[in-house]
Amino acid sequence: MEQQKVALALADVKHLQAALSKEAKNKLDLYLPNADDKDALKSKVFSLVDDFIYEIFERSKDGMEIDGMDRSVSLRSMLENPTNEVEPFDFALQEEVRKLYQEVEDETMRLTKLRREKPQSLKRSYEESFNSSMEKLHSLEREIEALEEEEDSRDTELDAHMDKVQSLRPKLDEMTREYADSLHSLKEIRDEIPKQRDELSKLNQITKFILEKK
Repeated sequence: MEQQKVALALADVKHLQAALSKEAKNKLDLYLPNADDKDALKSKVFSLVDDFIYEIFERSKDGMEIDGMDRSVSLRSMLENPTNEVEPFDFALQEEVRKLYQEVEDETMRLTKLRREKPQSLKRSYEESFNSSMEKLHSLEREIEALEEEEDSRDTELDAHMDKVQSLRPKLDEMTREYADSLHSLKEIRDEIPKQRDELSKLNQITKFILEKK
């Protein structure tokens, strides 16, 4: 079933972007209270943050049905167009802006934590789980092979041995599923790492710029 899109006017989206940008600037003023708007460091940091906010809206536009939007141009270019007037908005939408900014802040903290702990640790844990599953799978296969060889040399106990083999089949199926799940998890991690690397790169750029200016 197709996911329902959020219906908004272009002016509403621009109001959201402007409010979020203003809130980000207020936060920046808290961290750089002694710098005026002409300060090079402050201007650069705010420019990077503003670019990040525009990118959030650009990535989210497919989930929105925006009235008056030209799909042939980027959402940012339309938001920056001075002819698109920003109209007053209600308090409910202001609350949505606050929640959206909180999500941005939470995501920034999450990415910082990932940068500190390194995605490799998560990948390593899945690799260990995968190797453990493979070892158990091989162990079960060896056990089944041993039982099958024993059946060839002891025809009189064929039925009993077959029961033992069949009793191991559910375990083998379970380990096979775990093996498949491990492969799927590793694929998801591999697909996620480039996205995390891009997001961490942006945070590293901001952090590096700030550290160089100190």
